[in-house]
Amino acid sequence: MSTTEIPSMFKSSLKFREAKQDELEADIPREIENTQKAADLYRSGQKLWIASDLERIEDELAHSKDMPSFTIRRIDGSTVSVKNPMYGVANPTWKPWVVFQDYWYLTMRGNGKAHLRDVLPDSFPCYSYFISWENMTFLNFVAGEDPSLDGVFEETKQIWERSPSCNWLKRKLATVLGARKITKLLCFALGSFALPSKREAPRLDTPEDELQKLEAQLRRQKQTLLAHMLALTVASVAGAETGEDVEVFTQEPWYRPTCKNVLEKNGFSVIGEHGAGGLSKIDENSAVFSCCPAFPITQIIADIARPALIIGTGRVPHIFTKLEHSAYPFQLDADSPRTIEMFKEYTCHDIGVAGAEMLDLRELKLYVRNDVMKDARVSEGDEMR
Repeated sequence: MSTTEIPSMFKSSLKFREAKQDELEADIPREIENTQKAADLYRSGQKLWIASDLERIEDELAHSKDMPSFTIRRIDGSTVSVKNPMYGVANPTWKPWVVFQDYWYLTMRGNGKAHLRDVLPDSFPCYSYFISWENMTFLNFVAGEDPSLDGVFEETKQIWERSPSCNWLKRKLATVLGARKITKLLCFALGSFALPSKREAPRLDTPEDELQKLEAQLRRQKQTLLAHMLALTVASVAGAETGEDVEVFTQEPWYRPTCKNVLEKNGFSVIGEHGAGGLSKIDENSAVFSCCPAFPITQIIADIARPALIIGTGRVPHIFTKLEHSAYPFQLDADSPRTIEMFKEYTCHDIGVAGAEMLDLRELKLYVRNDVMKDARVSEGDEMR
C-alpha cells in the first residue's frame, strides 16, 4: 500500500499565481480522469469507507498532541500522510475533525473552490474524508459559564415518558423488532442541547426581538432533548425484548461539557468526538438513530454493515441542492447506488405521529431489516391510545 506525504491542510504550502493557458487546458482532462477513476473504483466494489479505518483516524485525532502526522486512506487503498500543526502543542486551541465527501462529490466534476482543490489538485477526488480544523478558543472560554442541564434533562424526560407519542412508539417498536438481539444503539447528530452563550452576540434592538430569539432557542433545545429521550426509549424496548441491556452511544462532535456530563449520568456513552469513531461501531446487531445529519451517514452505513434498525428522517431522493454554484452543491445524505441496494433489504415504517410535547415524529421513519421483523406487515391503522 503506497504512502505519499502532502502539505498540512491547516496551511497549504502551494503558491498561487496566474495560470498559463496550457496549464488550464491540462487541468481539464486530469479532473475528468480523477472523477472517472472514482466512479470505476466504486463500480468495482471498492469501499469508500471501512470501519477499521474510521476507528483508526478517530484514535489518531484523539491523540493529536502526540501525532506528528495523520494518515488518510484513499478510496483505492493507498494512503497519504498529512502533517499535524498541533503536534507537540501542550494546550492546542484547534480541534481536528473528520469531514466526509460522498459518492456524488467524488464522481462528479465539482466547483473550482471545492474542499481540497487547492491542497490536493493532483490526487483529488480519491478521498472520502479529510481533516478540518475548528478553533476552540471561544468555546473553551465560555465552557465554565454554561449552567447545569440536569434539571431540564429530567423535566424533559418526564414529559416524554408520559406522552402518547412515547407509548405509541414503544408499541410500534415492539411490533416490528420481534425478539432479535440488538446489543447497542448508535446515535448520530442528535445535536447539542446547551443554549448558546450570551457572549456570542449582542442583545437585539428590542425586548420583543430578544424574547423571540430566546423562545426559538428553547424550542430547539427541547426538540434536541426529546430526540435523546427517544433514543433511550429505543434502547429500553430493544432490551426488554431480549432481557439484556442495550448500550447507548452518541456521537455529536459539538456537545458542550455540560451536555456530556448529563448524558453520561443518564446512560449514554459519548464517543466519536472527532466525527468518525462512532461509525466504526455499526454492525448487524446495532440500531442506528440520526436526526438531519450533516454528513452522508446512509452512504457510510451501506459500506460498513446492515444494522438491524435504522431510524432517521428518511431517504433523500434529490441529489442536488438549490445552490448549484456552491462548493458543495449536493444534498448531504442523498441516495447513492449502494444506499438504494441497501434499503431493498429493509421495510420502511412511517411513524406519523405529532405530539404536543413538540417532537414531530412525522419526520422520522423506521427502517427494519427484513430478517429482524416478527411480522413484515404492520397495521397501518396503529394509532396512539
